[in-house]
Amino acid sequence: MATNARVIDFVKQIVLAQTGSADISTGSTQDQIIEEVIMWTNQFLPELETEADWNFSRANDLSLATATTANSYALSDDDIRKLVINEYRPLCIRQDGSVVSTFKVVNPNNLADPTDYGTDDRVILANGSLIFSRPLTSAEAGGDITGDVIYKLPQLTTTDPTLLDTVIPAQLLVLGVVKNRVLPDQVQGSTTPSFTQKYAALLDQCKAENNATSAVFAQQGDNLSFISGVGF
Repeated sequence: MATNARVIDFVKQIVLAQTGSADISTGSTQDQIIEEVIMWTNQFLPELETEADWNFSRANDLSLATATTANSYALSDDDIRKLVINEYRPLCIRQDGSVVSTFKVVNPNNLADPTDYGTDDRVILANGSLIFSRPLTSAEAGGDITGDVIYKLPQLTTTDPTLLDTVIPAQLLVLGVVKNRVLPDQVQGSTTPSFTQKYAALLDQCKAENNATSAVFAQQGDNLSFISGVGF
């Protein structure tokens, strides 16, 4: 099957950045270059995924499972990479659209805390399964378990350019792949472009834009209501 035109264009951008020419020749040489660029791109994706909870990979209030009275639920969507961990965006159980309970998304080490008398209901995502800090109740059973998720970035193939429509801006992919392909001491003509520095600068800009907000949440103090004794 012929290589998608957008994939070829992306490969040319990589080669242009690295060599100063977009020429990828023809025949077997072209096929080899395309294959190598695709491999480098897919190797770079895990690095990019861990840089931020990218909004271009995010889905809010996604239906994840139907509640029973168990405390563990395997997700059917293998493309979900992680739950969003944010105290203002808990995982919810909804009955007829109304929230009946919420669970704080935490690190697996914090699913239970015997030293915290005010431990909230908690949930984690581990090995593709939601694990709750307690069995769900009969009042929650039958409800829709919803939460915010981050999807895995799609793999680039010769026939599927979905990745190129996902990552914004696409230049983040170009610089990220090139910085990994070019050796630190490799000279292109009379210049030595610092692709690592260019990528780092663009990455910082993208992360700032990704996390930009006009909402400022008040810092919450510790709940000391469980302390009893002599008043002040």
